[in-house]
Amino acid sequence: PTDAAEETVRYIRGYTDSIDYMILTHPHEDHIGGAVKVINNLQVENVIMTDASNDVVTFSRLIGVIEDSGVRVIEAQVGNTYDADGIVLQILAPLADFGDFNEYSVVTRVEYGDVSLILTGDAESRSEGLMLETYTAGELDADILKLGHHGSHTSSTPEFLAAVSPRWSIAS
Repeated sequence: PTDAAEETVRYIRGYTDSIDYMILTHPHEDHIGGAVKVINNLQVENVIMTDASNDVVTFSRLIGVIEDSGVRVIEAQVGNTYDADGIVLQILAPLADFGDFNEYSVVTRVEYGDVSLILTGDAESRSEGLMLETYTAGELDADILKLGHHGSHTSSTPEFLAAVSPRWSIAS
């Protein structure tokens, strides 16, 4: 969110001054609010996001900064993969537009060496159900799962958790 932007930039700068792929899962303030400061203070090459738009000031400001900065916008397309220095990103969702920003979240499977993780944004049970219908358990299997919608009861169904079978789960 916007109120965590300074801390986010400081944290990232502790590791790097550039970002190859920034994934903005969906246009809710708590998922895009700090992006303006990140883009303005670090070298961001690409932003992956859905075609969903929001009429809040935060989203309008973000689009303006993206346009002014020359950052390349990549529409999240299921099946697309991206490689950044041996880190492979694969877009798993959104598989459908349920008319809800959370369910239209970009879900990404990340592999780096022997470690895999699934980042779900705020994807909830309908998006998880469609992923279960689309992918095999092996395609969803991951060492780490960032629980959907901050670990709320609207996501992380028992069936999805069984398919992912994570060693660790993270709730933000």
